[in-house]
Amino acid sequence: MGIIRSQVFPGLWLAVNALLAQNMAEVLQVVQDGLKSVEYQDWVNKIRKL
Repeated sequence: MGIIRSQVFPGLWLAVNALLAQNMAEVLQVVQDGLKSVEYQDWVNKIRKL
């Protein structure tokens, strides 16, 4: 398994192997990478326009 990327919440990424290995530093890094993604930024911009 690698990284699960939510289809409901763009930018919500979960590093499954790191989570199972209790490597929270890597889990956090992947979450932060997701929040820097273009998909997340586009979603935030859409929400702000509501």
